[in-house]
Amino acid sequence: AYGKKYEYKVFHQLKTLVGSMTFWLVSVCILGIGLLFVHDIISFQHYALLLIFLPPILAFLENLAVLGLDNVVVPVAVVLALQLAT
Repeated sequence: AYGKKYEYKVFHQLKTLVGSMTFWLVSVCILGIGLLFVHDIISFQHYALLLIFLPPILAFLENLAVLGLDNVVVPVAVVLALQLAT
């Protein structure tokens, strides 16, 4: 019901701006809290960079991955980003 006014299509799949922003906000929250538990592995600079840049990248990838592929693409992207940050 929310976001019907702000719909768009990506590869013939209907998306909403509210859904994309919700994904971004939840990604920030999960990363912000989850990365606190690995403070001995990831430096504060990498923590800040991941928190700033990773959620928009993930939202972009989630929009491009259609037909359920986002369930694979997003976790793989997070693992790759975390591997690069350590």
